[in-house]
Amino acid sequence: MFFVAYARRLLRRDPNFSFVLYCEPVYHAQVLSMLKPFGEQASVAPTCERTADAISIWIGDGDFFQHHPEQHNYPVMYQDWFRRLSDKLGVESPIKSAYDLFMEVDAIDDSHGHFDCLVINSSAQSSQWVDTTSLFDDLIRRLKGRGLRVAKTHPSSAEADFCTMDAGMNIQQLIDFSPCCKRVVGVNNAPMVATINTESFARTEAWHVCDHWTFYTYPRFFHLRSATELASYIALC
Repeated sequence: MFFVAYARRLLRRDPNFSFVLYCEPVYHAQVLSMLKPFGEQASVAPTCERTADAISIWIGDGDFFQHHPEQHNYPVMYQDWFRRLSDKLGVESPIKSAYDLFMEVDAIDDSHGHFDCLVINSSAQSSQWVDTTSLFDDLIRRLKGRGLRVAKTHPSSAEADFCTMDAGMNIQQLIDFSPCCKRVVGVNNAPMVATINTESFARTEAWHVCDHWTFYTYPRFFHLRSATELASYIALC
């Protein structure tokens, strides 16, 4: 996700810049949804077709992440990573501040209305959070019981007003939709990163991010480190 934010800024700055991103086919459609405005400048291919001269964009390359002094502070760590990656690519990094890591909205999508809360209840894929599906369902029910309008990212037993996965949203569509949500709470995964974008930062009142160890240093970001902290948060809703 952060690489695509980086790549979009490179592509916009230099119309002659182009690249092929090698990744697993399961991610191709999502990546292309974010790179669509740049046409043939950006393409994807299966990892098995990676060429010998391809440059790794993985933050663990050369143990960069493992040895970074602020590895859990994503806005700091990723700025340093993209400076290093830019040196390898022979370009000037377009990430000049933590705010350049924001995803970019193509066009705000308010066709589904506006919501008091977006619950990111999609599962974690990188061990950043345990499965607390039942707690997120409790949160959705509690918010609905207060008469609030609630959206969620993954189907579950708790009835929300809208589910982005049921609606077939891709990641760029979620980016475009999220500014219509006053508050975001949930797992620090790709859908959460999608909500950290150029338009939602001016509209969303707060983010409550569930992650055992990673954090963001942006204003109005609050971090929940355990299921116990999430349960305490829900009790206050």
